[in-house]
Amino acid sequence: MPKILALNIETGANLALADSLPEPEVKYGNTKDPLKREAKDEEAKLAQRSKMALDAHFGTVLCVGFAYWQEVKEEEVAGQPHVTIREPKVVIQFAGKALPEAKLLAWAWKQIAAADQLVTFNGAGFDIPFMLRRSTLLNVRPETYVEMSKYHVNMSSAHADLMQILQQSETGTGLGIPRTLSFYVKQLLGDDFPFPDLDQSRLTELLAEENGYQKIHNLCAWNVRSTLILFSALQGIYQ
Repeated sequence: MPKILALNIETGANLALADSLPEPEVKYGNTKDPLKREAKDEEAKLAQRSKMALDAHFGTVLCVGFAYWQEVKEEEVAGQPHVTIREPKVVIQFAGKALPEAKLLAWAWKQIAAADQLVTFNGAGFDIPFMLRRSTLLNVRPETYVEMSKYHVNMSSAHADLMQILQQSETGTGLGIPRTLSFYVKQLLGDDFPFPDLDQSRLTELLAEENGYQKIHNLCAWNVRSTLILFSALQGIYQ
């Protein structure tokens, strides 16, 4: 396993649990029309279901993506021989009949344990806690501990969460622009997010559509590859 390993997970709603969600709180205001109140009820339920993928009790891990640098060749550059050329290698595994979610998680923890350094974007705030809770629910024991405290996460720590590192020195939050991975990749690397129209709250439903798996695969691959490249760009600048 490579020394530096980037991680990204994609999650989806467990639709089998949709009917077990508590009734959402609905603010009707002065609305007394039964049809309008019913419409507000339905709107609240749809909003609630759209967040299921973010809750490990009502969501599942659809796939896990890893990326690492792979040396592909050596060539002469500007008269200097034996310059190593490297490119990101991406590995993605989906949960399914052949690889149930529990086995996917066990495989993922094994990869993380074998790496010297884990790199994520908001891994401390989402990916790792989600994996831990799903592992608890599915009786999977992680093979390693991953640090999540913002006071112990930096560029050289065993877990480098780039969102925490960048936001520790953020200055422009007054504009109200969400500091997402796609934001930083655009601003710092000049690359656009290639899936602006993809509703990431409906990835489970997307699996049933034509080319759904490929779309989720491409999303996960972009996220984890960008995380690895962004980490390399920040090395030597952020501590």
